[in-house]
Amino acid sequence: MQIKPGKLRQSRNSEKKIWWPHTEALYALLLAYKLTGEEWCAHWYQKVHEWAFSHFAMPEVGEWRQRLDRAGNPTTEVVGLPVKDPFHLPRAATLIVQLLD
Repeated sequence: MQIKPGKLRQSRNSEKKIWWPHTEALYALLLAYKLTGEEWCAHWYQKVHEWAFSHFAMPEVGEWRQRLDRAGNPTTEVVGLPVKDPFHLPRAATLIVQLLD
């Protein structure tokens, strides 16, 4: 597909929320707060944490949903593979725990 100047490319994922950017945002915001002490980092960490854990988390099975629609409702559409890769969530959780120690 050729993209014309001045036009934004719409992807099939542009209206979806995927788990891994949220896990990476949690770590990035906490790290930014540690490095800068800027209160906006802590504020946004809390906002992302509350939203992600109230929408992606499935505590009954100890896992996160792979994908949500724009409103935050679960969807069964596959992101890339039919399984969620085990990299981002445990990585972010491990790095966050290390920062909080």
